[in-house]
Amino acid sequence: MTNNFQFTAAAPATPSSQVRRVRASGHARRVVSFVASAILLLAGTVLGANGAQAAAASPSNLLMDVFCNTWVSTGTSSITVNGAVGDTFTSVKGNTSSNCAFQTFTITGATGIVNTSSATIGYPSATTFTIVGPGTFTVNGSFTTLTITVVANAPVASAGTSATPSDLLQSIELGSASSCASVSRPDLDWSGVSSGNWTQSWAMWPNAGKGGPVCNRVLWFNSGVSRWSSAAR
Repeated sequence: MTNNFQFTAAAPATPSSQVRRVRASGHARRVVSFVASAILLLAGTVLGANGAQAAAASPSNLLMDVFCNTWVSTGTSSITVNGAVGDTFTSVKGNTSSNCAFQTFTITGATGIVNTSSATIGYPSATTFTIVGPGTFTVNGSFTTLTITVVANAPVASAGTSATPSDLLQSIELGSASSCASVSRPDLDWSGVSSGNWTQSWAMWPNAGKGGPVCNRVLWFNSGVSRWSSAAR
């Protein structure tokens, strides 16, 4: 699936635990802001530039039908969620009917699309999803497979603060890659930025909070050419 991302400076947005925004006006402030953002990332905090909590995606709550065969709002096994990076939505099984009760719905293929508060969707407690990027992942039950497609918009500058969007810190698990130099994640090359330019670091959020190696890079808005860039400054 191909998604086009458009960056504006009109509405506020909030980063996820893996994708952070940091404000930068001048070299010294960039350094301080980057370090502050890294601290928030290590702590797993979800905060915007003004400390606001994440906004709700649309739809904000995905409910399965009583048989857990379809999504209530679409009447089918697939559903699309729209939101900015850092926005959240929730999902829960239909009820405790026999067909639902005996199915464990496992979330698969969600890496790079959403962060989840749980690896499964149950009842009555809802699972929370935080948007990281665009894509489609599955929710697999014993008898049913449902899909969720995320259409993600890149974060924008907070209204009334600056005409230039804030820097965006991206962080992904190193995973099976031999080094950050070999990482290729076209789904995170928002607004046509160049691939690559990842540098290795370490964070607490990988491996279910046990920590591990990550690859980081900063996207920044080049006002001179009115384009986003991933190149080092």
